Amino acid sequence: FTTLDAGDGLGGSASIAVNAGAASSIGFGVTTVSAVGTGGGAAGDSSASGNGEGGSASVTTTGGGTTLFDAVTLDASGLGGGNTENIDTIRSGDGVGGDINLSATGGSTLAIGSSLNLIATGIAATSANIGSGTGGNVTVSASGGGTIEIADQVSVDVFGGSSGAAVVADSVGSGTGGTVAFTADGGEIRGDDYEIIASAGVVNAT
Repeated sequence: FTTLDAGDGLGGSASIAVNAGAASSIGFGVTTVSAVGTGGGAAGDSSASGNGEGGSASVTTTGGGTTLFDAVTLDASGLGGGNTENIDTIRSGDGVGGDINLSATGGSTLAIGSSLNLIATGIAATSANIGSGTGGNVTVSASGGGTIEIADQVSVDVFGGSSGAAVVADSVGSGTGGTVAFTADGGEIRGDDYEIIASAGVVNAT
């Protein structure tokens, strides 16, 4: 028989770094920074789908100026590849979330006019044999007189594992939630509403 294993998807590094003086004001619109890694889907008997590993996504400000965003999404998720042929001997790939960093230092202000979404999930795709999922790492920090202001909801998701209420698999890997840290050390972080998910879960096995 032919075994058609799939390749891995490794996210890279994507960043916005602003270094502006105290008299400066820089504006962005609705902004998405993505470093998602997605594994390929397998298509042969007893083959393995590719793993997906998120990279790094960041927005940083320093220098004392003001940086304005309408909305911000940072995504460094890792998504394991699935079963493209519905063959019950294929194993889906592992998903490993990457790293996200949002920071304001040196007296800078990072202001977001609506929502902030930070996503570093690690998810294994549905298959008869499901891989493992591990959430990534999210860091939000304000230091040295820096300020982060979010006018609307702050949503953080570092779920790790597999999901699907109606899914029952022959074998299932593990699920591990990621880490989330908000740190204001000589700075301020202000948001209207926070939803932070660092859960883990896997589907049932027969």
